[in-house]
Amino acid sequence: MQLQFNIHYNPNNGQRLAIRGIRSQPLAMDYKGDGYWQLNLEIQTCGTLDYTYIVQEENRMVREEWGKPHRVYIPTQDTIRCLFNDHWQEAPPTPWFYSQVFQNSLFRQDYTAEDLQPKAGNLLCSVFVPRVEAHQYVGIVGSGKALGNWTTPIPMHAGVYPEWTVCLDSRQIGQNPEFQYVICDRSSHRILSWEWGRPHQLWIAQPAEIHVQYYSGLYFRSQQPPWRACGTAIPVFSLRSKRSWGCGDFGDLKTMIQWTAATGQKMLQLLPINDSNLTGTWLDSYPYQCTSIYALNPLYLDMHQLPCLQDTKQSHLLEQQGYALNQKESMDYEAVIHLKMQAARMLFDQEKNYIQTDKDYQRFLDRHRVWLKPYAVFKHLQVQFNSYNTNDWQEFSTYDESIVASIRHPDIEFHYAIQFWLHKQLESAHQYAQQMGIALKGDIPIGIHPNSVEAWTQPQLFRTDCHIGAPPDVFSQSGQNWGFPAYNWEAMQADAYEWWRKRFQHLSTYVDAYRIDHILGFFRIWENPSTAVEGLLGQFQPALPYDASDLKAYGFDLDPSHTLAQFRDAALDALLGVHRSEIQTSYLKQKETGVWQLKTAYRDQRAIQQHVQDPTHRSLLFSLCGEVLFVLDHRNPNRLHPRILASNTQRYKELSHENRQAFDRLYEDFFFHRHTDFWKAKALEKIPALIHSTDMLACGEDLGMIPACVPDVLKQLNILSLEIQRMPKKPGQRFAVLQELPYLAVCCSSSHDLSPLRSWWEEDPAQTQRYFEEVLWQQGKAPETLSPEWAEQILAQHLSAPCMWVINPLQDWMAIDGKLRKQDPHSERINQPANPKHYWQYRMHLTLEELIENNDFTEHVRRLITHSGRN
Repeated sequence: MQLQFNIHYNPNNGQRLAIRGIRSQPLAMDYKGDGYWQLNLEIQTCGTLDYTYIVQEENRMVREEWGKPHRVYIPTQDTIRCLFNDHWQEAPPTPWFYSQVFQNSLFRQDYTAEDLQPKAGNLLCSVFVPRVEAHQYVGIVGSGKALGNWTTPIPMHAGVYPEWTVCLDSRQIGQNPEFQYVICDRSSHRILSWEWGRPHQLWIAQPAEIHVQYYSGLYFRSQQPPWRACGTAIPVFSLRSKRSWGCGDFGDLKTMIQWTAATGQKMLQLLPINDSNLTGTWLDSYPYQCTSIYALNPLYLDMHQLPCLQDTKQSHLLEQQGYALNQKESMDYEAVIHLKMQAARMLFDQEKNYIQTDKDYQRFLDRHRVWLKPYAVFKHLQVQFNSYNTNDWQEFSTYDESIVASIRHPDIEFHYAIQFWLHKQLESAHQYAQQMGIALKGDIPIGIHPNSVEAWTQPQLFRTDCHIGAPPDVFSQSGQNWGFPAYNWEAMQADAYEWWRKRFQHLSTYVDAYRIDHILGFFRIWENPSTAVEGLLGQFQPALPYDASDLKAYGFDLDPSHTLAQFRDAALDALLGVHRSEIQTSYLKQKETGVWQLKTAYRDQRAIQQHVQDPTHRSLLFSLCGEVLFVLDHRNPNRLHPRILASNTQRYKELSHENRQAFDRLYEDFFFHRHTDFWKAKALEKIPALIHSTDMLACGEDLGMIPACVPDVLKQLNILSLEIQRMPKKPGQRFAVLQELPYLAVCCSSSHDLSPLRSWWEEDPAQTQRYFEEVLWQQGKAPETLSPEWAEQILAQHLSAPCMWVINPLQDWMAIDGKLRKQDPHSERINQPANPKHYWQYRMHLTLEELIENNDFTEHVRRLITHSGRN
């Protein structure tokens, strides 16, 4: 069988085109002039053929086509000659439509292998059209009767997303006809959208010479308005059904998906679902505390999807306990996880012989054994040594793969079974969401716990001498210290970030989109020294710290004491006030006349936290630790970072006028100008490998202290930003102007880190009054509480924003219904970022069954969405 490939492409001098995928090595093409390249090839087999055009220079690939390979079907051995007229596949103008969100959920196309085969003709035309709704199809229409005389399109078949194909008879359509692709309505067959620009033209070879011709590689030149949709954000643990055992589970997800679809929404956003259990206390409720980047949290196990316990008395007792926990207003994390693990253990003991012969279970083990065995042993050793601190595990403190592989214990099989059950349940919920046209959106935490599985098995990838967090922002005036180890980016780069790529790929099994928690950390991360509790003494890494000559160039006169926490008498009066005498007596020592410093026992915040019980004393001593102008670089102590918000310190106020002005200049340059290009380059070293490892839609949480280079990088990589009106990104704005927000963005009325709308409205009357006047354009005094009418007005404004997505917390959707919403708005907040030991326990106050049965509310939300054009 003879194949001829033709393509038009103009490479640079010294470069040539080749085809990859047909043979083990790329096949060089012949240049035919005027930018046309050709390859003639003879093959012996028929069936599916995948290939990609590449550009070579000195036998080295320097460029390749965007996206997946061309895929064609060679029908039979009787076909003597096939002609391929292809177009080079550049990145499409709307690459986000090629993500799992649209490919597997919203614009899902079901096809069979037969759909790829030529039918009743010898000319196969294909086009990439990702944006086709369920009630639409793609057609081809053009000049001549065979192409519908520009009025009656010929329907095309859905192929491998987003490709649509049609098979024509070249003998009927004439020589070189003009045509266009169109989008049509399935019921009326009316043309809904034409391509922009001039018509395409088919170059038809003589039928006597060519048996089958392929015309492919074109993108639909859409002139449709920007696609927009909306969704709901709710943690899994916050769901409540009549059958829940004290918290939401993966079974409840399906009911929530039903309501999301009924309202015309397209996405359900979740918080992290990884295992976060270490201490056995409510502290494990923190979902961003990853103890495994792969394992799912047993908290979300739906016991009703598992076999019944044969001990009916015990089963009834467990059900009663689960029912009692479900009546609580908030989640009792310790009680819930204890009850579910107790029930799971009983069920495993009953079912273990059957489970071990289950073929699905064996396939699960084979596919996930690389991470599953270390995880299960990790959980077993926690119990064996009665400690979650791996340093207490004696000979197992240092991970040894061969030793771990040899460990056998029933506990290990138990944790295998739990992860298998969780996997099956979440996989089922995900498939159900896709069938309902709902995309699930997950969340990838920026950090891992220092006593996590990965910190134990791959310590070379982390730095435990410092902890990551965030600089001061609206969430916390003293910065944040999450206690997570910093990443060893150099080690991760050595294998092209395999650790991250596998993490993303694993998540793609369960969700179609994801939120990258604190994406700013991939540009630079805020590293706090291991001796710090708060985040004021941190520094950005990587960074370009100053040396003494740099400071001199700014005109700053550096004193060695500028890096030391020491205090003059006047400063102590200002810092300690009425507490000076007791603090000075108990915790300070005199360095020299009129100059004081902390005693050795209280030399840093960790020591103070350990030895000082009085909360007032502890807080004041923490502030004394921050009385420095510079912090030493973690990697090179000869280099300095200006302390964040140093102008708030007494040390700054003690500077001379000239030195203060010089410090202001070097501070402004350091935090807002010096690193712009440097951090952009660092981000582009890491992020592309991560986001290109899957087809998920990427969204970045880019709130806080945002480097100037971030918007450009997100736009370049088609990562959606996060936009919240009360956290404007433009300097000088109190509230973001919704109509000025970018299209590639997720706009939210609030988030899990912020108060929901009703609570926020009551927190700061002065701020609310400004919002009432400047955003809602109202006169007079703002109401003390947010009425359903004003809540609807705010949501309507958000829905009118140009952003691709508007995703609101469920609490804010319910705020528009005076009868449905919770009485106490302040009990609906999920997290307090300023509190590192916050209890994550919010649950919706009504059941999912009640939510779905409330047709008036469902229709209310649906009308609001429909009116915005986001349906």
